[in-house]
Amino acid sequence: MSGGLLERLRRGAGTPDAVALEDGDARWTYGALWDDVLRAAGLFDEQLGERRGPVAIVAANGVEYVLAMLGALASGRPAAEISPQEPMERLLPVLEKLAPALVVTTLDPAPIAAAGHTVVSATAFAPAALAATAPRAATAAAAPDDLAFIVFTSGTTGQPKGVMLSHGNVTAVIDAILDYLPLAPADRYALVLPLFHTYAKSVLLTTLAAGGTVVLDSFNDLPGFVARLESRRITAFSGVPYHVNMLLKRAPLDRHDLSALRFVTISGSHLATETLHALARRFPSARIVFMYGMTETSTRACALPPERMADKAGSCGRPIRGVALRIVDDGDRDLPSGRSGEVLVRGDNVMQGYFGDPALTRATLRGGWLHTGDLGYLDEEGYLFLVGRKTDLIKCAGERISALEIEEVLAAHPGVLEAAVAGEPHPILGESVHAFVVRRADDVSEEELRRHCALHLTHHKIPRSWTFLNELPRTASGKVQKHRLPGSAS
Repeated sequence: MSGGLLERLRRGAGTPDAVALEDGDARWTYGALWDDVLRAAGLFDEQLGERRGPVAIVAANGVEYVLAMLGALASGRPAAEISPQEPMERLLPVLEKLAPALVVTTLDPAPIAAAGHTVVSATAFAPAALAATAPRAATAAAAPDDLAFIVFTSGTTGQPKGVMLSHGNVTAVIDAILDYLPLAPADRYALVLPLFHTYAKSVLLTTLAAGGTVVLDSFNDLPGFVARLESRRITAFSGVPYHVNMLLKRAPLDRHDLSALRFVTISGSHLATETLHALARRFPSARIVFMYGMTETSTRACALPPERMADKAGSCGRPIRGVALRIVDDGDRDLPSGRSGEVLVRGDNVMQGYFGDPALTRATLRGGWLHTGDLGYLDEEGYLFLVGRKTDLIKCAGERISALEIEEVLAAHPGVLEAAVAGEPHPILGESVHAFVVRRADDVSEEELRRHCALHLTHHKIPRSWTFLNELPRTASGKVQKHRLPGSAS
């Protein structure tokens, strides 16, 4: 395949007896997985004939998802992926806009079919079910610019957006990740992230490209997950800050031998510096890599090498291979090092645009650069430091306050499991700071947290109001949905 994406899997099949994928007690060698990918492609050809429209996948993690996704690519059709946690009233408008050739799902197919879509249960892509399907003779040819994925973002602020990624976008990121994460055939990578998210896709595809083993797992049972890290001799794990906080503050890590871990990567949102250092202390033999990226950059734009974690505290690293950054003001004028502005990204990893939304595409991809909406600055060595989102600034009495700064201070309190900060309408100040906190114990009081904030923040940044929650509303990929916080104006 000229685009290179599935060629990496085919090369892995050159050692057909090596284990490529584990799902529970079941395992698939590279040879068996590649055979099933071709059978999945054959099933798409049987179902769709010459139709080349996108295949929508609305499904939970499992080998069926992997085979449907890779089978769609092998048949020459892009995989359009949507969270199965989207309520039907949000999912159906997305499908109407997408007009997929076929919908593969683990959900109840009835309402999707009633909306006029052709639906196939994900169980049709189980290896046992595919055994009766004739395999495709070869994968469809694809060029680097051909569409590979339409990834619908999980929706942190509103309706999902369809990010279009080409074969070239994804292969550029795979190659760059393997620069700083030198996976080997002996590596066993635990995958708990949702496969409809680009972060999980990068874990799957980079591991297969390196000839390692992808171990599908779940984070829902935290003690069980930690036990499986030990029993399955997991060498690599990726998560978002939520996963790190849960592991450090609630998981029974001391009961298990986790010395096999060689790599831990974190991305998705900001992680408090002290939490990152605590993770490094807890796993001294593992390379801890903090990263920055988004769906629009095929999941990755920067990475912080572990050896610079101490002297670049708070940074999310330098651009990965093939990526360039700019920091600009509101007029898109470049700012010098140390000055904060909007982060712009350019590289082979940058998306093709938003599906069915040319206006948003033009607004986001301007002058050859992706306008991320993130705020940050570059130091003299080109390391990126994020300070917040353009849409996440609280305007209090004429001051622009970064919610991220306050969240990091709150997260550093030992009694706080996690926190989110948003602006609340105020008749005099315009907006005031409101904190939403998940406590480790109920005896952590508002007054105690206010005193803690007073030690680290100027007066106008200290939250004026507080809400204590059992958990923060999140997308399936772990990002906080601030628009769902009770009473929040975000």
